[in-house]
Amino acid sequence: MDETTGDPDVCPMPTIFKTGQELVRFRPGVGYDLNKTVFHVKLNTFDGECDIGKKEITLNIALSMTALRGAAMIKDKAEFAYWVWVVDREKKVLTRNRTPVIAKFEGRDSRIDFSDIFDVIIPQRLDHSPPDWRIYIGLELTKEELAYNRRRLGSTRRR
Repeated sequence: MDETTGDPDVCPMPTIFKTGQELVRFRPGVGYDLNKTVFHVKLNTFDGECDIGKKEITLNIALSMTALRGAAMIKDKAEFAYWVWVVDREKKVLTRNRTPVIAKFEGRDSRIDFSDIFDVIIPQRLDHSPPDWRIYIGLELTKEELAYNRRRLGSTRRR
């Protein structure tokens, strides 16, 4: 019989990386002065549905986000991206997808709440049951933005 670690009727649960949950983009070359913030984005929550089929597992996920206009924003939009990784129980990456996002501010709006809907499709494998898969979601950050998040969160180690 197959060796799996989880219930075959339980869907994989996505996780938002703590250090990749927020992005504070500053004007280049000015340091971390909050008056020089171009925008701030946060991945809030996710919701969705899951279908476990014979050949694949399909998750339809709605990712809720908030974008805040910064004092140094010149354009009327925040351009950023997020990543979705699917990892098996040995932490081997099955898929990695980058999704670019443009959050457009209208008029004097300083805050936008919105969702992005996407599918994650995982092929069924005999050596894995659905909960053996891990789905990670995180914002794309530069090394400096990641270091800023780690300092802000009081963490110096990788997560």
